[in-house]
Amino acid sequence: MAIASLAIGHAGKAALGWTLAECQRNYHGEGIYQGKQWGLDSYVFDTDGLVKISVLFKDGKVISVTYAGFGSELNETMLQNLLEQNVPAAVWHKGVQKDQTTQYVGMIGDEMRYYAILSEALFLGTPLKRLQISGIELSDVIEEQLRNEKVLPQNSPQ
Repeated sequence: MAIASLAIGHAGKAALGWTLAECQRNYHGEGIYQGKQWGLDSYVFDTDGLVKISVLFKDGKVISVTYAGFGSELNETMLQNLLEQNVPAAVWHKGVQKDQTTQYVGMIGDEMRYYAILSEALFLGTPLKRLQISGIELSDVIEEQLRNEKVLPQNSPQ
């Protein structure tokens, strides 16, 4: 129900590409700063007490948004609405489905530019669904961070 109201209440709105001011205006609150995640500013918005929206910013713009709700049914129609609202130009394809996780890829022409991950889990016996929609540049940011932390090897010179 909470994610349904989110999808209906924010019809035609998105988060990818928004500034912090746009998030604050559209989600009706200042948001709670969560510090750095992968070196990016992270905020959480509480839209109605049940749905949480987490966003990551790069260069002042949202490059990843996660919608999460307890006990909510995120059906296929709502999922498609959120994907289309965030990236109207993308053609979304269902990808790998494993355990309680489903991946989606967003194509612009022949190029994968976006991805989404729908995950389901029980939290204290209550179903929790999370939909993360991100630009492919988030993968680059994470890879760079892991290289800087020496978790991944540095690229060898050509």
